[in-house]
Amino acid sequence: MSIKLKLIILFLMFALIPMFFIGALTFRNYENSLKAGHITTLRDIAFFKADKIEARLASLKASMAVAQGFYNIKRNLPVLTRLANKTDDPEFRAAWKMLDSQLSVMQTALELVDIMLVDPEGKIVYSRSLGNPSEYLNILPDPGQKSFTEGKNGTYITDIFFNKAQGNKLSILIAAPVVDFNDVFIGVIVFEMNIDQFYNLIQDVTGLGKTGETLLGKKIGNEVLYLNPLRHDPVSSFYRRITIGSKIGVPIQEAVQGKTGAGLSIDYRMQEVISAWRYIPSLGWGIVAKIDTREAFSDVGKLRKLVLMGLLYIFVLASITALLFSESIARPINKLVKGAQIVGGGNLDYKIASDRKDEIGQLSRAFDKMTFDLQKTIASRDDLNKEIDRAKRLSDIGTLAATVAHELRNPLADIGLSTYHIKKMIKDPRIEGDLSTIDKRILEADQIINNVLLYSRIKIGRFQTVKINSILKECIDGAMGKSSGQNITVNVKIDHTKDLFIDVDSLQMKGVFSNILNNAVDALNKNFGIIDIESQLKDSVVSISIKDNGEGIEKEHLKKVFEPFFTTKTKGTGLGLAVCDLVIKLHKGSITIESDKGKGAMVTIILPIHRQKNA
Repeated sequence: MSIKLKLIILFLMFALIPMFFIGALTFRNYENSLKAGHITTLRDIAFFKADKIEARLASLKASMAVAQGFYNIKRNLPVLTRLANKTDDPEFRAAWKMLDSQLSVMQTALELVDIMLVDPEGKIVYSRSLGNPSEYLNILPDPGQKSFTEGKNGTYITDIFFNKAQGNKLSILIAAPVVDFNDVFIGVIVFEMNIDQFYNLIQDVTGLGKTGETLLGKKIGNEVLYLNPLRHDPVSSFYRRITIGSKIGVPIQEAVQGKTGAGLSIDYRMQEVISAWRYIPSLGWGIVAKIDTREAFSDVGKLRKLVLMGLLYIFVLASITALLFSESIARPINKLVKGAQIVGGGNLDYKIASDRKDEIGQLSRAFDKMTFDLQKTIASRDDLNKEIDRAKRLSDIGTLAATVAHELRNPLADIGLSTYHIKKMIKDPRIEGDLSTIDKRILEADQIINNVLLYSRIKIGRFQTVKINSILKECIDGAMGKSSGQNITVNVKIDHTKDLFIDVDSLQMKGVFSNILNNAVDALNKNFGIIDIESQLKDSVVSISIKDNGEGIEKEHLKKVFEPFFTTKTKGTGLGLAVCDLVIKLHKGSITIESDKGKGAMVTIILPIHRQKNA
């Protein structure tokens, strides 16, 4: 039986089953359907209003984060603090005016009642709502001064309170610390928001009929305090309370305890209601959207008629839908079968190229990607063989180099010893100069031999958990010490990893960083140069970049810089970057170089934070 026929039969069965059970449908079925619809509506209303409140607070938090970094505040808040008792001082006036020009715009844009700046002792030294600076040096208006004590440590949102300074209007404060350009605490910035912004949203009864409403509540001890005027009790705000555990107001009890749900219950008027509720974590509030059941279920009779009429059309619509749907499924499947046969015959260029957005389209595109990947796999075989040959060649070079290095040491030692004896026997200044040159060249040759032996002996190191910044700073100090005679500016940005510990062989890693830093110093102009060092933490890896504005590297040389014995310098073995590359790979990391001739170079090292134990 074809899939097309199976789909048609399946659709018709789903059409006939509801027809068969029409007689079994009861009033309860309609009521449940309507109940689900009302719950969905109420849940949407509750979630929408809660999200609006959360979004408003999130927006204010984001704006607060921006304000914490204002240059004007960092510069002028210390001035206002220092001259708070001399508000007529020209310096105080100038600082106040600079702040006011910026914060007045922010207050208007954010629709805030006030923006205040508080000194390190908790006294107000700037306020948008106080016209006369002589009224400053008061404490913040919230009870207990929690906005200041908590705001010193991070962004803090107060409970609702009656602000006497604003005519006993209900307000909320948002406070956050301010630091100066040296990260020293200099005070607190405070946003004051009128709670009417939330009340206008909560009192909107759109979609709630004649009896519905939205409630806000907060848990205080073992009670729930209603925070907004109720539709059926307008003077209840901040006065009506219910005890947690009582049979009335169960939704608001659930909401203030961090729960989300929906269902039937008894409200504060002792009326049966259908409601949905949610917790607002940023404020510790609960929100409930509800409507009386007598209004919500008044359309049950009408709904019954609509359902009966709709069922009459199910069979016809299902038959048409089944035919169209089965055809839309069967056609692309047949196309996939044909494509599989063609690709199986060896034609890897065949493409199905479906633009459907459903799973069939995804399957078609996956099929096309499979054939493309298969082509790439075949094409990459030659590259893989070349890489294997290159690895073997480098291994052979390393073995040969180590052998040659060992064999060279003995004759070099004999030459050095002979030079020493000649110096002892012959006291001729001309010969002594030549002998000194021989000694110098022997030392250089010995250093080259050491580098060759180092490269041939590098193995997996002794891993330890160390602070990555400690290694970086030690290597930076060492490189700068060797270049003390040059005019070099070093910009170090490694605060992102200041407390980061990483599993590495510290000696090997010091060698890598020192080698790269020394290369950067060597590439700089002797009269002037800049080196930028930056670290970033990304998921489970750390990225360290070292950038210089030196002479750069030719494009054709970039692919060879990590190859052993390749160098563009007049001196050296060409093993420095090869050793770095090998060490980083042994640490399961990666190292890359970006450069343009004459425009400097940037080396980027990426290391896993934790060692892969099974690697």
